[in-house]
Amino acid sequence: MPSQLFNHLHTNIGNLIVQFRDFKVADRNLNENQIKLRALHILVHAEIETYFEQLGIFVLDSYSSNRLGKKQKGKINYSILCYGSSSYAGDIKTVNDRINNNLSQLRVVISDNHGIKQKNILKILLPLNYPLALIDQTWLNTIESFGSKRGDYAHNGLHKITNLIPYNYIDGSVVNIIIPEIQKID
Repeated sequence: MPSQLFNHLHTNIGNLIVQFRDFKVADRNLNENQIKLRALHILVHAEIETYFEQLGIFVLDSYSSNRLGKKQKGKINYSILCYGSSSYAGDIKTVNDRINNNLSQLRVVISDNHGIKQKNILKILLPLNYPLALIDQTWLNTIESFGSKRGDYAHNGLHKITNLIPYNYIDGSVVNIIIPEIQKID
């Protein structure tokens, strides 16, 4: 059953598509419609980014408030020790101190996150013990491409965007590939 976070993501993306793609396919080449498609891409990216950040914080809060089972907590302890940067610091003496330090650092990583490319997603999921083997490589490639295009749209003026944004780009990448895989992760 999808989480409330996922349901919000799914609903918000649907609402954005309705709001920004309010023109006919034949009119996609008009400048004002290309601006809408560009804005749609950027806002959908922001929704996906927010989802992963909130998911990470939710898991950390569940961990910290002991809402996880002993086995789940043990797996997260292991992952946090493996992926945490203070795991190798010689000045932190106990395992619990290392775990707590790494938990704090992971919260900072999540709050400082700026994207949905592969590196951004894996920095959140792997320390929370989400198995890399369960993450679809096609999905990672698609989300990497989606994130790169968002960077182009957000950091370049309209005059620098020479390729037209396809009307159905969001359907092909987000609706058909990205969202179904996020639901599996959820």
